[in-house]
Amino acid sequence: MIESPLAIVNIEGIASSSKRLKAMLFGAADYTKETRGKITKERLELLYPLNRMVIAARIAGIDAIDSPYFDVKDEDGLIYHTKIVRNMGYDGKSAIHPAQIKPINDIFSPTKEDVEFAKKVIEAFKEAEAKGIGATVVDGQLVERLHVETAKRTLMIAQKAGIV
Repeated sequence: MIESPLAIVNIEGIASSSKRLKAMLFGAADYTKETRGKITKERLELLYPLNRMVIAARIAGIDAIDSPYFDVKDEDGLIYHTKIVRNMGYDGKSAIHPAQIKPINDIFSPTKEDVEFAKKVIEAFKEAEAKGIGATVVDGQLVERLHVETAKRTLMIAQKAGIV
């Protein structure tokens, strides 16, 4: 768990400290207590540590998991903040109430449309490479090797989630 200013300052070293480390979990409540701050509805005060953590996780090749959303009766807030960390690159979000599990899983799981697009990306790039071309277009979007890697990860997550 990453839950102090000192941990944020040393996050790259923590993230790469052991081959056995597979994920880091951000502890917003303890972090905010340590900074003498306050968790607000917008969570702007957490953007810096959240960004530092996801960057360190990516460098180390491990997962980044966000802290729970503490207002268990505010599903809209949970969804809003879960989408933010998902868009930041987080791999998951912890839950403190059973009602939070489905919305979190829905946000972190690819949709059927995501899966179909991923398959199209992989196939189109394979065809382009066979012709000696390093990029192509799928549904109006440029596709390069980096997009294929993202598509493969989408399919892997979908398979683990039982979507495909």
